[in-house]
Amino acid sequence: MKRLLLILFLQAFFIDMNSHPADSNGEPELSVDDQGNLIINAGMGLITMKYAGGTTATMDQVAAKLDELTQSNNDLREKLSHAQNASQILYNTLQRFIACQATSQGYNTSTDECLPLVPQCSREGETLEFHGGLNRYICSSFLLDTINNMKTSINMMLAGTTSTIGDVSSSPGRTCRDIKEVRPRALSGVYWISQSTNGSNPYRVYCDMLTDGGGWTLVTVVKATRANPEKKYPINGMNEDKLLADRTDEWASLSKAKLNSIFDARNDSIMRVYASAFHVAAGNRLPRTYYIRKLKYRQQFDAFVSIRFVPEWGDKTKGEYKINYDRKGRVHPYNPDAHDFPDSGRTMKHWEDHAVTISGKRYLTSRHGIVGDAFSSCEWLFQFQTGDTATAMNCLSTQEVFAKIWIK
Repeated sequence: MKRLLLILFLQAFFIDMNSHPADSNGEPELSVDDQGNLIINAGMGLITMKYAGGTTATMDQVAAKLDELTQSNNDLREKLSHAQNASQILYNTLQRFIACQATSQGYNTSTDECLPLVPQCSREGETLEFHGGLNRYICSSFLLDTINNMKTSINMMLAGTTSTIGDVSSSPGRTCRDIKEVRPRALSGVYWISQSTNGSNPYRVYCDMLTDGGGWTLVTVVKATRANPEKKYPINGMNEDKLLADRTDEWASLSKAKLNSIFDARNDSIMRVYASAFHVAAGNRLPRTYYIRKLKYRQQFDAFVSIRFVPEWGDKTKGEYKINYDRKGRVHPYNPDAHDFPDSGRTMKHWEDHAVTISGKRYLTSRHGIVGDAFSSCEWLFQFQTGDTATAMNCLSTQEVFAKIWIK
């Protein structure tokens, strides 16, 4: 059919099959170059079909070449269509990723849903169990530590050959928040910080650079165990290496001096407390995240003690602190842009003074630590009973639950 159309088209003109070049009058020329490409010099008047070498191009050869060009054109159209489809899929995926990122989550392409970027974990010996969405996974502690080490390596690679703030001990940030402000694209992992004006005495901490805008320093992990009372008051720090690996199998804490210096680095510091579960009487065991901020900030405020002694925060009725919380199905209170949250109006309960003896020295604590049943029963991190005996946090003595305390 195509050949017939070509013949009918050519019959409308005088076809000179003899070989002669296109002249200065613009006589049309149809030829095939050395690479086999068909060349058409179109114009008014005669149409001459020939090869570049001078031999005449037959009708069959011209038709075959047109077939070839048509097929090539169709192939090109198909490739362009595939490219457009792939581009649209990529654009849609990017839009979903941005939407998930806005809620501090990651996009799972296989299930087309938002999932927590960093699954909250609990350990049973050397086996790690965590939940992401509706799914339950198991991995080893070695894997978790390896992932954290990889994050640190990625940070180093992003820094290139020039040392970047927080990556090396000679260039520490003041806190994770300061590092995040200087490096908005920084990943969660281990960084060097120092609260000294000259950067002296630097030390490493784990920074959460994703949740709530990033810039959070991990200062304490509370484990629901009936362990020795000194673990509830580790003034000299404890298991700091496990803080660096973001592990939750044991109590761990920065020292009192380090924790307080991080909180004192800013006058608007916020303490974020993540609890992996809370009291079953509240209706479920879903995680909660509490935000506590000192309003009438004073330099002598002891953030380390405040975790264990609620009155250190001050008098709620006098507006000396505020508290709010986030959980699934509830409007998230924290605004990372303003670094603030609305006051819920609730007051942390003190639950009377309690003395704990550590290495022969007595320390005053609240019988229940923060957040002191502010929103429902048994919402405290730990409980002291008779003497120095400590029970599990959040009234879940049979549950392997934990809490993480962050400062920004």
